[in-house]
Amino acid sequence: MIRNFLKDESGSMSAGFGAVLLTLLLSGGVAIDVGRAHAYRLNMQQALDASTLHAAQNARENNYQQNAQDFFKDNFDKPRISEVKSQYALDADFIRGTASGNLSLFFGGFLGRTHLPISVSSAVSVGSSPACIVALGTRNGAGVTLNGGANVTSPECGIEVHTTKRPAFIINSGVNLDVPQTCIAGDRIVDNNRRVNNIQTSCPVNPDPYLGAFEEPDVSHCDYRNMNFNQANITLHPGVYCGHFNFNNSNAKVTFTGGQEPYILSGGSWNVNGGEWSGDNVSFYFADARSKLQFNSAVKATLTPPTSGPYKGVFITEAPGLRNSQFIFNDSRGFDFEGIVYLPSREVILNGGATIRSRELHLVSRSFIINSSNLHLKTPSAASAGSPLAYISQ
Repeated sequence: MIRNFLKDESGSMSAGFGAVLLTLLLSGGVAIDVGRAHAYRLNMQQALDASTLHAAQNARENNYQQNAQDFFKDNFDKPRISEVKSQYALDADFIRGTASGNLSLFFGGFLGRTHLPISVSSAVSVGSSPACIVALGTRNGAGVTLNGGANVTSPECGIEVHTTKRPAFIINSGVNLDVPQTCIAGDRIVDNNRRVNNIQTSCPVNPDPYLGAFEEPDVSHCDYRNMNFNQANITLHPGVYCGHFNFNNSNAKVTFTGGQEPYILSGGSWNVNGGEWSGDNVSFYFADARSKLQFNSAVKATLTPPTSGPYKGVFITEAPGLRNSQFIFNDSRGFDFEGIVYLPSREVILNGGATIRSRELHLVSRSFIINSSNLHLKTPSAASAGSPLAYISQ
């Protein structure tokens, strides 16, 4: 009888322990489901932000909504979420996007719930352009460095610095900075000028406005390879330019024929020693870190980007994921450019009297150094040739 009693007591304790263990397992399972839901919601928000930006940049196209939905699907492919959908609507000066789906729960079924609805929203301002110059970030050094003699004038749009490195922004004495605002994500700068207003630190910055926005051309072949140009009149055509190209005649007139296809630089640089460049509907694409335009003494250039096609509004861009390198503008007789310059891997440097003047230009790079040079910008609002620039506002 005692043995039976003991057995009964043991059984009771086992049942109690089992109930506690089941409660702990369910609690842990619910925590796992909640954590997964949070991660999926974050991924959905990132995909929606990117697709809403895409919609805003193409808001004047009839099929902008379908293109944005396809863009969202390409960036958010989660097998455990069903009934995923995204929608976009133009509301005054905003594109508003929403996305939703149902997350399959691992442990929720024990509590009578097999799915958890997830939804996110995003709003992107259209036609406003708070920054003509955007420094996306840098591993070492400041995002923007303005040294003595630098003259940056941009009365309608400012500077945005994404890096939080210290210092994130350097402005030295003898600099003229005339912009409505300099928005810096970092909390520490070096200000040796003391005359510039509207510098804001710990400032919320917008995401990379062109991440994944441009298609990658075919660079598997070469149309031209390693050439020296010495003649006085040169006409170039879009294609793949492999290796190094030297423009040696300081009085040369170089004409670029336009089109929807870019001038692709692959495996080398163009070394430009003077001359005058001109062309409409012209776009350059850098296929690797070695590819660049090296503008040297007294170059004059007047170039505009394509008005249609995959590089609509794009003056210069590059392949994604390149290692860091430099892109240098030296002494010039004036660069009159329009469009988007998107070089997320490059440190853009203006030296020795280089002058860039533009009515419509949007400069986006890893970082900028401006030494004794002039940068005069008006607005990037039409830099994408009819498609408004877009910035996440909510």
